[in-house]
Amino acid sequence: MSLNRKRAVRLLVLCLTFPVFQQVYAQSRVDSLLALLRFAPAYAQAGLFNELCTETRGQYPETAMKYATAAKASAIKNGDKKNLALAHKNIGILLYFKGDFQQASQEYYEALALFREVKDMKGVSACTNNLGIICKEQSNYPAALSFYMQSLKTDEQLGDEDGMASGLSNIGEVYQLMGAYSKAIDFYHQALLLEKKNNDNEGIAECYGNIGAACQENGNFTDALVYGMKALQLFSQSGNLQKKGLCYNNLGWLFFSAGDNLKAMNYYNKAMVIRVQTSDKSGMAITLSNIGKVYEALEEWDTAMDYYFRSVRIDLEIGNKKKVAASLADQGLIWLKRDDFARATDFFLNSLEMALDVSARPEILSDYRYLTKCLGKQKDYEKAWEYSQLFFALNDSVQAESAGMFRKQYSYNESEQPTMDTKQTVIAATSTGPCDLTNRMFIIGLFELFIIMILSTILMRERTLRRRRSKSLPQK
Repeated sequence: MSLNRKRAVRLLVLCLTFPVFQQVYAQSRVDSLLALLRFAPAYAQAGLFNELCTETRGQYPETAMKYATAAKASAIKNGDKKNLALAHKNIGILLYFKGDFQQASQEYYEALALFREVKDMKGVSACTNNLGIICKEQSNYPAALSFYMQSLKTDEQLGDEDGMASGLSNIGEVYQLMGAYSKAIDFYHQALLLEKKNNDNEGIAECYGNIGAACQENGNFTDALVYGMKALQLFSQSGNLQKKGLCYNNLGWLFFSAGDNLKAMNYYNKAMVIRVQTSDKSGMAITLSNIGKVYEALEEWDTAMDYYFRSVRIDLEIGNKKKVAASLADQGLIWLKRDDFARATDFFLNSLEMALDVSARPEILSDYRYLTKCLGKQKDYEKAWEYSQLFFALNDSVQAESAGMFRKQYSYNESEQPTMDTKQTVIAATSTGPCDLTNRMFIIGLFELFIIMILSTILMRERTLRRRRSKSLPQK
């Protein structure tokens, strides 16, 4: 056996056993904490319960919630405000992953007030950051930026460069979601400088991945591939299988976006192997959904639907309602393409129910739009008109918020960073490349909605006139 082959076998064995080592270590840590808990005095129990929650929340969220609740009760009983704040934060994290954003926010606010009271600024930074994440998930980008900026400012005061790098990346992500790719890449590069300064290869790899994703969405395939490969290389070297799986998934999406379905499927399959191996259920659901999109592009509808269903089952299991809403909408689109408007309507209605439950505005907007189209195709113009009104009302609200955010000036370091110029940012948000195509498709979609709305209005008026005429005729 050659040296290279021996090395490959050793690496394969290491990759296969690494998740087992992780699970054994985690269980050993849990056992140690439980042993300490049996003999711990009352004042120390809240802290141990919080640690148990942290150790178990990845694989056993229900058990973790029991530990967090016990930590909260113990902290209240013993007047331990710091651990009470931690318990609220831990409960918030668990609720967030279940998709209960409203209750998670309430827990974070409770934790934030307590952290401020005990002057735990790291806790303050964590809570403002987590509130920013929830606002981002709800597409409330101005509020997300506000919370992220507060967190970043606190980290600067603490001199916490790791926290600063994370905060800069989070701000970059919000700008990326808004389509302001140049601004996003600028913040990612600022984070990258800090990660390189601290020789944090994991952080450097994260930044490479973020820059690659922003480049891809901005239509720069070459740079996206370069940065994506850099991220993959670093995560492979560090042995971080979960992040390696993420890189394979992102490279799959990159090639799918470029129309290379064969390479996309190759990377998705590699991602799937790792995500199954590491029990990364959230990642498995994402990759299954992405494989479904490849089969949808190939017009292999039944196979695509199968992958979407498998994705939905996992997301339902882990409580990711926003992702369930997106997958149900994907299935609705397949039936829409097949001109089965009744089935498509059912899927969009189910998607809308999930999306409304977690205030997922992008999914809500999409469902309103497609329900308008499906109902219009079925000549149910009255309901089509109602959904078109809901779409335009919500779309106007989102656009107004975005405009307000652009008017507000944000800067990382005012002595070094220029404040955001409104005109430049709007230009960045409507840059050339695939983004233009997406905008044109969106405008076409709006035009369709407008036509349906006009037809619906005309037909509704005709019905009203007919009713009035029938009432005015003499009874025989």
